[in-house]
Formats: sequence, C-alpha cells, structure tokens
Amino acid sequence: MNKHLLALSACALLATPVMGADLSRPAYKAASPVAAVYNWSGFYIGAHGGYAWGRTIDTTNPGADQRKPDGGFGGLQAGYNWQGVNSPWVFGVEADVSFGDIKDSWGGANQFDPYYGKDGLKTFGTFRGRIGYAVVPTTLLYVTGGLAWGQNEHGFGCDANRVAVTLGCQNKMPGSSPFYTKNTDTRVGYTVGAGAEIALWDSWSTKIEYAYTDYGTETINMVDPFYPAAQSARNFDGKYHTVKFGLNYRFR
Repeated sequence: MNKHLLALSACALLATPVMGADLSRPAYKAASPVAAVYNWSGFYIGAHGGYAWGRTIDTTNPGADQRKPDGGFGGLQAGYNWQGVNSPWVFGVEADVSFGDIKDSWGGANQFDPYYGKDGLKTFGTFRGRIGYAVVPTTLLYVTGGLAWGQNEHGFGCDANRVAVTLGCQNKMPGSSPFYTKNTDTRVGYTVGAGAEIALWDSWSTKIEYAYTDYGTETINMVDPFYPAAQSARNFDGKYHTVKFGLNYRFR
C-alpha cells in the first residue's frame, strides 16, 4: 500500500509544473481569415467622389487675371491588380471617368465693367498604372501615374444691365444685344498621385487618393462681337489637384 501511495504522490508532483505551465500560457488567438489570405489580384469596379481645385491662365492676354476653379465631382473606375504569392508588391492599371462642375465664375463685381465669364472643367478621366506595397495584407499604399484627359470650358459675355455704369459693351454699338460666347475643348495631359486602399471584406475595399493633373495649353477661338478685329485665338493653361474617396468591388 505504501508503495502505491508513494507512486501516486510522485506522479502528482511531476504533473503540477506541467499544468501550471499550461495555465500560465496565453490563449492562442487565430489570425483574421481575411488578413491571413488576402490577395489584391483580380479585376475590380467601383465608384468615387471628391473635390478638385486648380488654376487656369489666359496666356494670350498678359493682363488677364488667373482663374481658380474648384468644385465637387463623382464618377466610376475599373481596373486590374496583380500580386504574386507571398509578395507584398502589387502592380495594376486603372481607368476612371468623373463628372462635375469645377468652375470659377468672374465678373459683375466692378460697376463699370459689364464683362463676365466662367472657366472650368466638366468631364475628365485618366488611364494610369499603379505600383503598390501591402504594408499589411489588407492595407495597400500605392503611387500612380499616366494619361489624363479633360473637357475644359471657357466662356465670357457682356451685358450692360449687370452694372450701374458702363464705358463699353452696348454703349460701343447702340442697339446691340447682350452676348455670351463659350468654347469647350478636350485636352490630353498627364497625372501623378498617391493613395491608400484598405480591404473591408473579402471583395470590398475603400480608398483615398490625391492626384496632380496638368492638361497643358489649349488654343480655342473666342470672339467678342464688339471688338471683331481683336485676337480671337486664346491660349489657356490649366492645372488641377484632386482628392477622391472610392469604394471598389473585387471579382474573386
């Protein structure tokens, strides 16, 4: 009997540190299944909205003021990403189109000057490459750049009824009517930017992106009927900044 008691006591003493070690060990916490297996490869589509601001200058007229269009926009995007197995690097292409009324309306502030107008950007889009780095599987930081196109609109008019006193416009040609003329031109330039994209669920992600776009210089014809002999070809130089927020759906 004593031998059996001694054997049982020895087993209990040996088991005690093992049990204590098990109790002191922190509980295992499984990694998030999305974070553990997430890969950015595949086609995606999405929508975005944002804010743009910029400047446009009439380089033909050195005395003209610099215009500063701004406003909101929204649109759609589609693209494709490729990410190697066990690699944090992501390569892709993306195309987007945006619609807005990014403008700077001028005139009407000077009681002696009946001229007024508007300069801005209506519809625009890009076709870009993207290079990204997944700092964690579900968070992608990237740079982007490529071609940009934009529908730029410029217009001006004259209406003596807009001001209290005028030295021009209808007074130059008695009996004439007010006028407003505009011209729209689609320009192609370049864009560069950077952003961050975060996976929300397996197929959904959200992003924020900044871009700088230079549309270069465009030449358009704008004629003032009160000064028909004046230079009608005008050169406008436009540059814009955009910040956009987007939501993407990835096809798995």
